[in-house]
Amino acid sequence: MNPNNDIALLDLGVALDAQGRFAEALEVYQQAENMGSRRYQVHNNFGNVLGLLGRHDESLAHYRKAIELAPQSATLHSAAGSQLAALGRFAEALLEFSEAEKLDPNDAKTRMEAGKTLFKMGRDAEGLDEFHTALQIEPGNYQTLATVAHYLAANENTAARDGSNALGLALKANELSGHVQPMVFDILGMAFAEKGDLTNAVACAQNALALANAAQMKNIAPLQLRLELYKNKQPWRESFSATNAPGKS
Repeated sequence: MNPNNDIALLDLGVALDAQGRFAEALEVYQQAENMGSRRYQVHNNFGNVLGLLGRHDESLAHYRKAIELAPQSATLHSAAGSQLAALGRFAEALLEFSEAEKLDPNDAKTRMEAGKTLFKMGRDAEGLDEFHTALQIEPGNYQTLATVAHYLAANENTAARDGSNALGLALKANELSGHVQPMVFDILGMAFAEKGDLTNAVACAQNALALANAAQMKNIAPLQLRLELYKNKQPWRESFSATNAPGKS
């Protein structure tokens, strides 16, 4: 009825996003932009899809446009920070995360993204501070718990490892997730291995593999690698720094 209805176009783009029809969603958002829409949500959603497609430069450009329209949105600053981090522009990413934290100090997702970026820069202690703040904000989010446990259990930087806390967080994450998440069992295995309990580490790795196979996950090679390490009485180690290759054992 009205091809210039930007609200309708925005809703259509969201519906296409939800179905994974990203190319069509991009066309709709482009149509809304071409007609001169001043809704920041158009650029935000445009950026979301482009980021999912790995087109980080373009995604960042749209988040920048969205920020011009809604400069007080913590979510937009955080999203821009994530794209900057994906582009390896870590110092700029931290500036965006810092702005997001000022606007919304209780956004655990921003804290986690800032923490991961600090780890990429080799600033592990500061990264852990951000993680701990995220845990205080969202103590019942199993994904947050598991992610922090992963960093504490597997970091090749000895000073940043904490097996006891990693195990406690991973056990809580497993409980909250209903004992059905392969990613959580994988991280629980890392924590048990860090504590020297290779028997339970093997059991967790086997559970992770069984759940991953049941879910028809494609990339199970890392799970198989960790299982073999635990069987050989070795813990899992990796670097979270962007200057080193991940997955070192």
